[in-house]
Amino acid sequence: MEALLNSRSEVTEAALAAIAHMPTASLPVLMDEAFAQRLTNADFMRIAVLLAQTSAIVRPELDLEDWKGVRATHEP
Repeated sequence: MEALLNSRSEVTEAALAAIAHMPTASLPVLMDEAFAQRLTNADFMRIAVLLAQTSAIVRPELDLEDWKGVRATHEP
């Protein structure tokens, strides 16, 4: 079965929204490797924002004010 988003598909806002809303295990049905390789860092950041917006809708108790001053850390 051919993925819906493939080497001939444009990277659009709708495509990124679909990726953000798709369960991880189902991503191979949605997009193939050729499409995934064309995604830029900006595309991945847009997907992250869409995921965060989805989380805020699903968990309305999360308030932006709660996150002010919180910094991401990376442990080597």
